[in-house]
Amino acid sequence: MGVRVHLRTSMLLLMLALMLLLAGGAAIPTRVRASGDAQAQAQAQAAVQASPRVIVEHAGLSVQLTEGAIVYDGVVAIPLRLLAEALGGTVQWIDATREAVFTAYRTVAIFSVAAGKVTVNGATHQLSSGVVLRDGRLVVALADLDHLGLGYSVEPDASVIKVFRKRVTVSVSADTLHGRPRMVISGDRELNYTAFTLKAPDRVVVDVYDAVIAGDVAPIAVGVGGVSRVRAAMNRPGVVRVVADLDGPAGYSVTTIEADAEGKARVEVLFNSRVTGIGLDEASAISRLLVAASSPIEPTLSEDPESDVTIVEIGHADLEANMAGVELVGRSITLVRAQQSAQAGATGATGVRLQVSREPGTKPILRSLNEDGSVWAVDFAHQIVASSIWEEPGSIV
Repeated sequence: MGVRVHLRTSMLLLMLALMLLLAGGAAIPTRVRASGDAQAQAQAQAAVQASPRVIVEHAGLSVQLTEGAIVYDGVVAIPLRLLAEALGGTVQWIDATREAVFTAYRTVAIFSVAAGKVTVNGATHQLSSGVVLRDGRLVVALADLDHLGLGYSVEPDASVIKVFRKRVTVSVSADTLHGRPRMVISGDRELNYTAFTLKAPDRVVVDVYDAVIAGDVAPIAVGVGGVSRVRAAMNRPGVVRVVADLDGPAGYSVTTIEADAEGKARVEVLFNSRVTGIGLDEASAISRLLVAASSPIEPTLSEDPESDVTIVEIGHADLEANMAGVELVGRSITLVRAQQSAQAGATGATGVRLQVSREPGTKPILRSLNEDGSVWAVDFAHQIVASSIWEEPGSIV
């Protein structure tokens, strides 16, 4: 009950301030104890604008609408089309049904003038003041912004109204998945974010917009696969920044897990395996290339029969810094070159490519040498191109 009284009081104070501003009279004082409070009247200042400015905060940006708020019949409202555009969306008017379709960031809201209702993503709500057209424009009351998943705040002097997407509360964790470091950002609903890298020092950064962080988040020590720690904090109002501090450049992939039945969603950043060793096994009976990694990998082979070159591709993997450009020479393996390669279709993802030049007549055989798939061998065996059987006295050859 105390919360409802507080919200009702705040709205009454806002209305009083806006009426004073629109009337060209005094601005609302910082504190009002009674309608005839002499101290409040003494604190009042002359209004400097006809209506409060409206600022929309979205995706880390603040956009001021070209028109201010509108007050009518005790209702404070803002133009719907300008609101949609500030959120990166649109409003379409359907004259035949006298409906307006508001679309912005996965929200589709149909405002029905006749019914005085709004249907948001399939759910219908009664509007507090119906659907109102002012000077040929559709306006939405502040009290109805909640139906669009929006909230608002008012400056103490009622000069500015800030509109924002309701803040999603996020939490951060870190673990390993199949031996690879993983950073998980969880929210109580869908997450709007961008992921990018920073240098000097190397970091992977995820900015989550229209969000607040759940409590104090202490840095999380990782110490696996080139990720030293994960940390999170408010970068600026409405933006939570999650950072993975790295030992060096690292590839990664980002997966968005959509909201479940309870409305909870998450973003997972999975870091690449590290290729920690590439070598030739000279003690083997046949020429053998060995590849070791910090976690399970899945190499694949391709061949160019015209040039006797075998390509070993290792997806979602990074070369250790001291292995970039390494070259090896062996018996049937005449040259091995290792390089980092980009992979299309995944944010920040990279792979490792091994180019192996081999003697004519040899074929590669790929196999894992341990149970977790972190060590692999490529054997280059001579092909049997023909065979024949003949008899000798006392034997068959």
